[in-house]
Amino acid sequence: MGKKEKHENPLIEALDRLVALERETDRASLLIGAEILNDTLERILRAKFTAVGLDEDRMNRLLGGFMSPLYPFALRILFCRAFGVLPSGICDLLDHIRDMRNHCAHRARVVTLQDSGMAAGVRALQEYVKHKRNLKRTPKPRSAINKGIVDLNDNLRDYRKALTEKKPPLPPSDTPPNEPQ
Repeated sequence: MGKKEKHENPLIEALDRLVALERETDRASLLIGAEILNDTLERILRAKFTAVGLDEDRMNRLLGGFMSPLYPFALRILFCRAFGVLPSGICDLLDHIRDMRNHCAHRARVVTLQDSGMAAGVRALQEYVKHKRNLKRTPKPRSAINKGIVDLNDNLRDYRKALTEKKPPLPPSDTPPNEPQ
């Protein structure tokens, strides 16, 4: 098997990620998507810590391994919310994805997006995708989850880039419709 070609175009990269998620089950899509977002949050926090002058050793102790204080997805989201690294609306979406991921990860039975434990997260991501992509219709649950994860990850990468380049935060139009201005 040959090595997959890396695209320079972010739209093609996003499409590749979306196609990969579409091939997975609902459970796998959420587990993989949440881990992608968790990795992106780590990069955002590293950029934030670098910007405030935290050295690499301390950063690694905070973020670097399974037992580090800011390794869990929930704590990374909480930190980003508490210290204003990300807008609360983005953190709300991340919390919904985390809740859905936990719903999938802690059940032995078959899990689908129609489970009652998934309803709030599915609705939130449907609204986010509808707003972000300027859709007239509400996307179907599976489409909303996969496109929402890809769109949210791209949005997070933009926040990281703004931190790295010391630019002002993204405009509120890049946040979900219920995000306070």
